[in-house]
Amino acid sequence: MWKLVSDAQPIEDFLTCPSCAGRIHGVALACGPQGSRMMQTTCDFCHGTGMVSVYLNSIWRMSTRLRNLRVARNMTVREASTAYSAHKRAVVTMSQWSALEHGRTNNLIEIEDAKTWLENLR
Repeated sequence: MWKLVSDAQPIEDFLTCPSCAGRIHGVALACGPQGSRMMQTTCDFCHGTGMVSVYLNSIWRMSTRLRNLRVARNMTVREASTAYSAHKRAVVTMSQWSALEHGRTNNLIEIEDAKTWLENLR
């Protein structure tokens, strides 16, 4: 699903990851039965490479715009997914809507369609 940095593509085709800003690793608080501890995490978007393709960067920018539009309209993820489902005449779950907003899809057309729908929503 995700395209990682490889030797097959020149480095010019990649940009710094917009999610982790190239930091690659982060820190999170993990809670479990033995208590809480700090743990190192890897960026979910670039999978720890610190770089993404130009295409994935455009997906990130479009999905961020989609989320900003929804928030500006004071809609919850549930409201947006339910209304978009009615528009599409197909079920769009909250999980699928969230995936669109967080760039966890390679379908730029679907993100653009949802963004256009939200922009034209009255």
